[in-house]
Amino acid sequence: MLKRYMILFYFLCLGFWADKNYAQIPKWAEDQLTLRSIIQESIRETQKWQHEDGSIYPSYLNLWKWDDETEIFYFWLTYYYLTGDESVYQSVKGIAFTYIRRAEENDLFEHGYYRDKFFDTEHTLEGLIILANLAWARPDDREVVNALYDVVEHAANLVPDYHFWFNEETSLMRSVRPGTRAIDKNNVYAVDWVFNLQFVKMALAAYHANNDKRLLEWSKKYLYGWIEIMEKNERENGYYVLPASVDPYTKQIGPYSGVWWHSEFEPGWGWQEAGNNAFRDMRGAFIDYYRMTGDQQPLKALKKHIKTLFDNGDSYHPAHTFDGTRWIPDDDKITVWSAVQVSLFDGESDADFDDFIGRWYKSLQYPDSEFHLWTYRREGGEDKINLINGRSIYDAQKHLDEIKALSVLPEEPDDFPIIGGRWGLTLVPFGGISAHRGEMPWKEILYYKADKSMGLDDGLAALVESVNDSIKTFYVANTTAQTRTLWAQSGYIREPIARVTVDGLPNLNIENNLVKLTVPPGKTIRVTVSRTAEIDTTPPAIVQGLKIIADE
Repeated sequence: MLKRYMILFYFLCLGFWADKNYAQIPKWAEDQLTLRSIIQESIRETQKWQHEDGSIYPSYLNLWKWDDETEIFYFWLTYYYLTGDESVYQSVKGIAFTYIRRAEENDLFEHGYYRDKFFDTEHTLEGLIILANLAWARPDDREVVNALYDVVEHAANLVPDYHFWFNEETSLMRSVRPGTRAIDKNNVYAVDWVFNLQFVKMALAAYHANNDKRLLEWSKKYLYGWIEIMEKNERENGYYVLPASVDPYTKQIGPYSGVWWHSEFEPGWGWQEAGNNAFRDMRGAFIDYYRMTGDQQPLKALKKHIKTLFDNGDSYHPAHTFDGTRWIPDDDKITVWSAVQVSLFDGESDADFDDFIGRWYKSLQYPDSEFHLWTYRREGGEDKINLINGRSIYDAQKHLDEIKALSVLPEEPDDFPIIGGRWGLTLVPFGGISAHRGEMPWKEILYYKADKSMGLDDGLAALVESVNDSIKTFYVANTTAQTRTLWAQSGYIREPIARVTVDGLPNLNIENNLVKLTVPPGKTIRVTVSRTAEIDTTPPAIVQGLKIIADE
């Protein structure tokens, strides 16, 4: 009997100390630091394969594979935002300019883009969209911004003496294969399609960096052109969704295929086979314009597109593909991401929309982590954060093992293992979905170190708890034995800060709408930031005294 009580006492003590430690260093913080460490090692292992010029693959890599090499680095800047690791930024920049250099050395580029009618924009821009990722991260990097601008000024018809890509009369792009000196006409390539919306994401990143309002005006005109086509598709075919192709001169939907759901040029990338996944670039273009300007029309258009999928699915799953006669329900990450962002951004009370997301979420055995974010923001419950972190750590370790197991370079860039678990580094500390295809970073809170360089110091972890129109609440945990100081910013585009409390007490250390926070060793603080009603959407000035410090 005495032995039994001693064992019981032992486990009670374990529970007491677990609770005591939890109050100071939460599980989510420990998990975040574990994930951060695994992803750091994954990056270091990948960097071993990267040459001094930024490339991984040799110069004779088939030109149709150049964009696949770039995709290896799509998610890396998520780690840069969290840590400020300069080597990560330079690795991503290196691969971006490897793509450009390959094209220039093969005499394919003229004035920033392919001179002739080349491969379609789905693939050419998969190699160039990473410039937008870099420009969002460092709008002061003129080499990156200039290269980005060289591309988007063609889309916006800003380059005299070169082919104009944009039809001002219809507000549509003239081709899926535009060249600076040549463009398709009167054939299956002379159509507009969703992948040209990548130009909007790139234009918004360039506008943010150089404040050229012509890019913002062009983005609006192009988005509204597509909204008109969606309305036309609803009138003619009964569905408010983006069609697979449209004639940029007559606005006829499906001009060569004869149907709205696939294009003659590339039938596989339409509603018949790829489904809503083929329309992945719609999300960033429509939402980012709303975030940049406050114009709700594109956001509402995307929401109606998603609602069409909800309405034509079953009770628990949205429609995903269309076979020519009927919709087929299925789960797709693009629909998940779009639905989650729309629901959290539009600020409307829409019980039917949210109820469908809730049913969909509960029907899945292993929901996407973005679903957990949505549920956490709606209902709370740290178990959702633990699920995000747990899945992220598992996936990150799995991919790290694959990278470390490489002894020879895979023949195809598509077979090179990418870093895993990256969603945990953005959903939890920043409260938003990871940006990787040129989207504006979704950062409810952005963190700077004591010297105002990017990211959180080693040993610090963060969690965005709640967000509404006026208040954001987040935690910062210090797992080290030293007091740590950091700066926090509300929103990726810096929002005004009216009032700050730390653990319920006022904090007056606000400078240029950055709040200075001090976290004692082994402690976690809860920070509430109250915002003013009006948000200035003008691109902000670079943080004064910004320093970039390499991670040793």
